[in-house]
Parts: sequence; structure tokens; C-alpha cells
Amino acid sequence: MQKTPGESSEEREEYWVKVIEAARQHPGGVTAYCAKNGINKNNYYKWFQKLRFSHPEWEDLANNPVHRAKRIKAKREKQKRLVGADVEVESKPSRRSFTAAYKERILRETDSVKAGEVAEILRREGLYWSTLRKWRVQKNAAALTPLKRGKKADPQAERIKQLEKENERLLKKLKQKDMLLDLQKKIAQILETTTESHES
Repeated sequence: MQKTPGESSEEREEYWVKVIEAARQHPGGVTAYCAKNGINKNNYYKWFQKLRFSHPEWEDLANNPVHRAKRIKAKREKQKRLVGADVEVESKPSRRSFTAAYKERILRETDSVKAGEVAEILRREGLYWSTLRKWRVQKNAAALTPLKRGKKADPQAERIKQLEKENERLLKKLKQKDMLLDLQKKIAQILETTTESHES
């Protein structure tokens, strides 16, 4: 790991201020500047976090539309170099969603062909074996329709509700037993009084 030049902490800080300001002005961005000058990017960001509070003029480049556009453009160009010039790469891929009818159709189609032809259907549709297995499980459970998003039921809250209900039932039972005991005592007192009056 490259050691930061400078004997004192002030000298090292001064060095990193110059590096950060130069990197932020570099047309290729921070990554390109660090690569060109042999600077460890992790060190750069460590020092940036440390020094940014004393440099309010260093706005957050991540939220700057100009820099964001540059980053997206650089990312696309890099992808084109890696995959080939004809491939258009989306800056933010969107997650696919499937309707219940589509899932049903694919399951019917894969069930009606030979085992070797299933892979061809999956390639054509851009699907994975794991997705197909998941849909089969859902079909067996009669739940091909996607689950609704939102707040999930809290199992603890359900358990608390059950316990409260059970507690209420037991309290009611206990009250009934207390009433029976009181009744028995009263009957015993009445019988005792009647017996005494007969004896006298």
C-alpha cells in the first residue's frame, strides 16, 4: 500500500486536499484519476470522508447531474468495450415481472414438450430453471398470482392476540369457579344453620 507523503499530519492532509481537488476536476472522474496516478481509491475515499467537513465547497458529486451523466456515459462505454460495440447497455436494469397468465402458458408449454426441449423454451424466454421450479411449486399451492406487496403480518402480534384470548378464557373460567365456591359455602352455611335449629 502506498504511503501518504509528508512527515506531519498537516503535510499529509495538505497532500490529500490537493489530490482530492485534482481528482474532482479530472474529466474522466475520480476513478480514472486514481488509476492514472497510482492512488489507492479506498485511501482516497477514506481521506475524502475525513476532510469533507472542513471543505464545504466539496459538494457531493454523486448527486450532481453533470457528474452522474458522465458516470453513466463512462459506464456505457466500458460495457461496450467489454461486450462489443453493437450492445446497448441500460444504465439501470429494470426487474422483470410476470403475470399469472404468462406463468400458466410457460408451464403448459414446458409440460407438453420433451425434457430436452424445455431448455430451448427457457433460453427463448430468458428464464432460469429455478424460476420454472418456483412457478411449479406456486401452481401446486394454487398461488401463481404474485403476492401483494406491503406490510407482512407480524407473527409476534398474532401470538400475543392468541395469548390474550386464552388469558380472557381462563379468567372467565376462574371467575365461574369462584362463584361456585361461594355458592357451596353459602349452601354449607344454610345446611349448618338448619341442622342446628332442628337439634335445638
